Amino acid sequence: MIFKKRKFKDILFVFTLITLVIGLVWFYYTDNQQIIEGNYQFPEMVDSLNNEPIDVNDSLIFDTLDESDSLANNLLLEYQDDNQIVFEVKKKQKGFVIEARKNSKIIASKEVESQLEIVKFETADLNEDKNTEVLFFNKNKKWEMIGYELIGNKFISFILPKLLGRQAMGYAGGDSLFLENNKIKKSFRFNNDQFALFPNGTRVCEYQMGFNRNFNLIQSLDFEK
Repeated sequence: MIFKKRKFKDILFVFTLITLVIGLVWFYYTDNQQIIEGNYQFPEMVDSLNNEPIDVNDSLIFDTLDESDSLANNLLLEYQDDNQIVFEVKKKQKGFVIEARKNSKIIASKEVESQLEIVKFETADLNEDKNTEVLFFNKNKKWEMIGYELIGNKFISFILPKLLGRQAMGYAGGDSLFLENNKIKKSFRFNNDQFALFPNGTRVCEYQMGFNRNFNLIQSLDFEK
């Protein structure tokens, strides 16, 4: 009787041990299977975040930018006139480029070589001939202006004349040059002008451009300091 009970306990122990081993093997197998599946799915998750495959050539885009692409990042002025012509001024390493486009095609282009400090750009129709002008205002020792009028498929340049005669008397600097009511105005200080109503003050000269792109002095006004 005692022998039968001991034999039964041995059989139960062996059965329990076998069950435990089978359970450990199953646990190890399922755990490894999840890890394998996880490792397999991880690259797919990265791809889904990227939304599109990575092209090795994408890394070369910056290095292969041509001059037109780099100029696009240096756009200083963009204007569309009544003739549906788009004017653009772009910065270059040694100056500027003016372009005129119609229906997305370049109809005129002009390179302006300049080391001057260009302070501002304007567009106008100073002589009211329905052709747009692009104006460059720069400041060296004095304020100056150079303009380019689009005639056909060419840019024609013009400049504001220097002060001469009566207007230059007593000139003392402090220039300011600006566009107002389609005219160019230049203001500056004057000192010890014996022909003025008062010896010191500010003088404003107003210029209008003709069809030949020459400027005429319209009026000169003195203001007391």
